[in-house]
Amino acid sequence: MAFDLKSYFQVDYGRSSTTRVAGAVVALSLANLCYLRIWDLLLHNPQSSYLTSVPYGRVDYLAALLGVLALTLLLYSLIKLVWHHGNRWHRAFAMLAVFVVLIVPLDFVRRSGGASIEVMTGISRFVIIGVVGLTLFTLAILLRQRFWAVIFWALAICSPYVLFTFGHAVVRIADPEAIYPRRVQLPPSAPVAVQEPRRLIWVLFDEWDQTVLFDRRPKELQLPVLDALVKESVVVSSAYAPAKSTIVSVPSLLQGRQLAGAFGTRDSRLQVQLPGETGWQNFRDGESIVTDVLAMPASAVVLGWYHAYDRILPESPLLKARSYGFPAFEGIRGEGITRTLLAQFAYLALPIYGRMQSRELHLRLHAEALLAVADSDVRFVFLHYGIPHAPGIYDTRKRDLTISLSSEHRGYVGNLALVDKTLGELLATLERSGLRDKTSLILTSDHWWRTAPWVSAGQGYPVPLIIQVRKGDQGARVDAPFATTSLRSIARALLVGELDDNRKVAQAVARQAIAGEIQYVKGVAEVRQETSGVGKNEP
Repeated sequence: MAFDLKSYFQVDYGRSSTTRVAGAVVALSLANLCYLRIWDLLLHNPQSSYLTSVPYGRVDYLAALLGVLALTLLLYSLIKLVWHHGNRWHRAFAMLAVFVVLIVPLDFVRRSGGASIEVMTGISRFVIIGVVGLTLFTLAILLRQRFWAVIFWALAICSPYVLFTFGHAVVRIADPEAIYPRRVQLPPSAPVAVQEPRRLIWVLFDEWDQTVLFDRRPKELQLPVLDALVKESVVVSSAYAPAKSTIVSVPSLLQGRQLAGAFGTRDSRLQVQLPGETGWQNFRDGESIVTDVLAMPASAVVLGWYHAYDRILPESPLLKARSYGFPAFEGIRGEGITRTLLAQFAYLALPIYGRMQSRELHLRLHAEALLAVADSDVRFVFLHYGIPHAPGIYDTRKRDLTISLSSEHRGYVGNLALVDKTLGELLATLERSGLRDKTSLILTSDHWWRTAPWVSAGQGYPVPLIIQVRKGDQGARVDAPFATTSLRSIARALLVGELDDNRKVAQAVARQAIAGEIQYVKGVAEVRQETSGVGKNEP
């Protein structure tokens, strides 16, 4: 019996007004579901405005509404081709197009719940997408009209979600995010005794891992700048971060005390919680290494991704703070509604778009960081880089930034090489500016490589901690466990010249060693035994 291609693709639901309405509902529902990733950033993430360089405004929400409506018109045309008689090749093309569009919301589901599957099974995300896509395609071939009937009914059932997203977006357009006013007056502080004023650059490389750097470094990974630096620095082999997450770790490091929790609010405040307490405090109202520097008084520059540094730190003529946001949240916006609309479409359609945003963020942050470290008027520079955190944006073979897709392991190794290159450019800039001998360094991380092959659930791992007072000083190693929340006091002592060589730094670190093990409970560090020695930690 001959294969009838025309009847195979025939799905005729008639041309009544009811059918047209049903097609419009299905098209609107599917378009709205395609925007799930964007709605998740704009509406569902309570920290969305905190994690952006500038809080979302009317343009961002209006562009999303227009994008859904534009996609609805396209999908409605395709659905009409699928449902009604006509050229069989047109109908086949329409079915394939709708099938491809279905992948967008399905991929969001994979991103939301599939990451753990990828980690636990070791199966590549491309394999997962391929298996799911092939399964759906096979069902479409075998079931034909029944397959599309089930898909369209499922989309129709999901259509009330449109009321939620559109209603919520309209509310945000009418009442956009506001920024909480920054505090101008700093609390009074006691005079600081300064022996020999020095500059300090504190660099935080996000998700920088001690184990892969020193214990399990891949043979192909060359880190010449780091290897040369550790010979002239204090290296702490068992330094432990305050938490598994950036949102808790960074404010803990800045304040020099262990926090139990932290979250950013819609009005750009950072709320923090102390261990054993139920209430929350505004991070800006507490003291930190930044307020220490401003009280000396000395000038400071704070640059970084993720946290809203320009909105959570006190306002002062001595402080320049800037936040570069988070690539996912920055990637869906542009200048004006047209560019924002195009950015949202690119975010949904291009697999490499996130890498493009991460690369751009790194370039902008690093360019300003080089200016800050070369400014002789600035005593304290705090830099929070987004590398080696995923995605991988560096090609070790070409020795240049890249947006090519790669495996998580290869991407992380490439980003480690980028860390070394970045560090080398910072040090070279210091040399050219003549400030190298006047500048001390602290290099560490907010948490370890959380998806490393050797990482066990619930277990914490050490992070790199490298401290150098002066270039050419004799290196030292401290193996005692150390909580990096104590770095605030170390940094303060470096700035005033109290710790004027590596030997004194090593002694100060050893005095604050932890007499016990650090355990991570719900992602936050806890010490099961009291610390010993001078200057106890507070984890």
